[in-house]
Amino acid sequence: MKNVKILSFALVALALTACGSGIESKEDAAKALQRLAFATNNAGGKKASPGGALSGGMTITVDGKEGSATLTYAIDTETGLFTADVTYDEFSADGENTFDGNLATTMKFSMDLENLLAGMSLDLTMKGEVEMTGEYDASLEVDVLFSMKVSDLENLDGASVEVTIDGRVVADGEEFVFDNESMTIETADP
Repeated sequence: MKNVKILSFALVALALTACGSGIESKEDAAKALQRLAFATNNAGGKKASPGGALSGGMTITVDGKEGSATLTYAIDTETGLFTADVTYDEFSADGENTFDGNLATTMKFSMDLENLLAGMSLDLTMKGEVEMTGEYDASLEVDVLFSMKVSDLENLDGASVEVTIDGRVVADGEEFVFDNESMTIETADP
C-alpha cells in the first residue's frame, strides 16, 4: 500500500508540472506524455489496491472520473514486469484530460528492499494511438519509454522526481523525438 501511495505521489507531481494549450513544441509533447502516463498508471493501479489483487491473463474494465479503460494484462512475477493492452473510452483519471484509443504498455517498478526510503524507479513503455482532449486537444501517436526515479523518500519535503523520456511522439502530424531527455522535479513544503 505504501508503494502505491509513493507512486501516486510521484505521478501527481508530474501532473502538476505545467499548463498550456495545444501541442506546439517538444515541451508540450512531453507534458502530454506525462498526462498519458498518469492516466495509464491510474487505470492499471485501480486493481492493484488492497481487495483487488492482480493476477495475469485477465481483462478488466475500470472507471475513471469520466469514461472507462479496459486492460488486458499479465504480470511476470519473476521480473516484476507488468504488460497491458489498454483501450481508453473517453477515460479521464483527473477530470480534465480525456483519452480515447489504444496503447500497448509495459511497466516495471523497482525498489531497494534493503533501504526502502532511498527511492524507487518506474519504467513505463507506451506504444499506440490516442486522442487527447482537455488541457491539450491532439491526436497522439506514441512510441516511448517514460522512466521515473524518486529519491530521498524519507524526506518527502525534499524528495526529487527525475523523469527521462526516450522515443517519439507524433502530435497532429508533427513529430517530436526524445533522446533520453530528462528533467527533475523537486518537492517542497506546501
